[in-house]
Amino acid sequence: DLLFHFMSRERKHIQLNLIHEDFTNANYQEAWLFADLVFAASTCFDQSQMSRIATIAQFMKPGSRFISLDKPLPPPASSLFSILYICRCTGSWGPTLAYIQQRTHRRRYDEESLFQ
Repeated sequence: DLLFHFMSRERKHIQLNLIHEDFTNANYQEAWLFADLVFAASTCFDQSQMSRIATIAQFMKPGSRFISLDKPLPPPASSLFSILYICRCTGSWGPTLAYIQQRTHRRRYDEESLFQ
């Protein structure tokens, strides 16, 4: 419901491709360059996993959004994203917070370095 709420505000025709994989896997990292929205059910992610995600999130395009549960993006990505909203949600496991973050700056690094 949270994803469709944000998408319906734009009132545009939207093509939605869902990729249900480990998005820190090198086979999927190129998708970050073109993603308009990345969602991470990060409630149980440890700091190491969040750091890997933050490193890759730096390559997202300006204006794209990252939604995470219970914790925002840590550095280095946190300096490139603004928190637009923090929403209280109910998951099957209980209450949770959703952090809706938006990429605000131009890409800091050359895209080629993502794939090295």
